[in-house]
Amino acid sequence: MIYINNAISNYDYRIFLGSPSDLLDDRIAVEETINELNLTFGPQNGIHLELVRWETHSAPGVSSKHVQKLINKDVGAYDLFIGLLWKKFGEPTDEYESGTEEEFSNAYKMFQENPQKLQILFYFKNSLFSLDDIDPDQLKKIKEFKYDIGCNKNVLYGEYNDLSQLGSHLRIHIPKRILELHLNQNGDEKKLENTAKIEEVIVTPEEEFGLIDYQEMFDECIANSNQALNRITDAITWVSEQFESKSAELNGLTLNKSQPPSRRDIRLILNRVAKIIDDFSSRVETESPIYFTNFESAINSLQHILNIYRNDFKNHDLGEIIDTRDSLEGLIAAMEEGIPGMQQFTSSFDSFPRISKELNKSKSNSGQIMGRFLDNMGISLSIAKDLKDSFDGFIDLNPDI
Repeated sequence: MIYINNAISNYDYRIFLGSPSDLLDDRIAVEETINELNLTFGPQNGIHLELVRWETHSAPGVSSKHVQKLINKDVGAYDLFIGLLWKKFGEPTDEYESGTEEEFSNAYKMFQENPQKLQILFYFKNSLFSLDDIDPDQLKKIKEFKYDIGCNKNVLYGEYNDLSQLGSHLRIHIPKRILELHLNQNGDEKKLENTAKIEEVIVTPEEEFGLIDYQEMFDECIANSNQALNRITDAITWVSEQFESKSAELNGLTLNKSQPPSRRDIRLILNRVAKIIDDFSSRVETESPIYFTNFESAINSLQHILNIYRNDFKNHDLGEIIDTRDSLEGLIAAMEEGIPGMQQFTSSFDSFPRISKELNKSKSNSGQIMGRFLDNMGISLSIAKDLKDSFDGFIDLNPDI
């Protein structure tokens, strides 16, 4: 834990969080990330971020209309709106289908009135949930809202599957949008980076990590992540070869016209194919958490590296940070190269005909596992690209270093 005493924040920015009640843990994660940014991003920029929520910034009262109007009034003005949706759209207000929709609409109207003073971050959670929690009407409203803000209101929204991905998004997106707002309102962003006045900083020694520590963390985590991905790639190659071999064996039986195969012989081969697919699925399920946990830790390390460069190395040579940016660029390129092959492999399973219940079950399970893996890969790729943009922005702002 880093404690900053007597820090003078020249600029305060208020962040309003809107979401339905099914995202309590996610709301806590947003609060924790903003607290973290107030220790890492805020001090060197003379910025303090205040999270505004109805739980903390509204009070009991009575309204002549819907209570949402009371919340809107209590919350007041803010600079950044963060919206979250998952499986629940929320309860209707007197004007909108949900409180979250009304909160977004208010933010969007403020943006339209003055785009220089407010920005919007909106995220949709893709995590699976129980069939008992499915409300078709709520999901329909979410789908319609998602389409509306994306196609009609030009909102570039994000997606995430877990709290770690949400935190990674916010560590990149909040500083980016806040710095843009500050630049719009105050001019020179380089001036912003020198406005912090920190009189005393106390850091717990065992938690004081520096540039080299984060670089080592990145190297270790990205190596572990790549190894897990290589094992998944090897498993895809193996299952493809096995699948091809069993298909040839099955074709060999059916081509023998002198002795047509029995259903028992065909089923034995299909059961072996199902077992091969199950083994492959187990391998992907084992390696996926290793891959994504290490990948997210690597990205987190890079975020800290960028913050350290912003704070402590503004007047140093950019060679090392350019090398770090280039490493990230190489990682992105490798992901972009690998995803299409995995998508093609997954599609080949989906197109396989339904022959037996054992094979159908194995194929369906494998498709779901690979679908989740590819979904996570897409989100991870998006996070990595956003972080690269932040590195590029830092480099572009310091061309003379």
